[in-house]
Amino acid sequence: MRDIRDIMYFISSHSRADSKGVMRFEFPLLPDPAMGERFRAKIVREHKEIEDWIKANPYKFKKAENGYFI
Repeated sequence: MRDIRDIMYFISSHSRADSKGVMRFEFPLLPDPAMGERFRAKIVREHKEIEDWIKANPYKFKKAENGYFI
């Protein structure tokens, strides 16, 4: 499992303000398969872990989305 600070930083670094200034998390695209299957599988696992963490920690997710860290 990744460190909670790494997960929150990932969320924060992939959040952008919408037209009203509200921060929104945008999950990054998966890498192109041409970059290698092992690399792509690693990223898929990381994204799944982060997705599971978001579902289990909605309050912490909103904090991370707005740039706060634990």
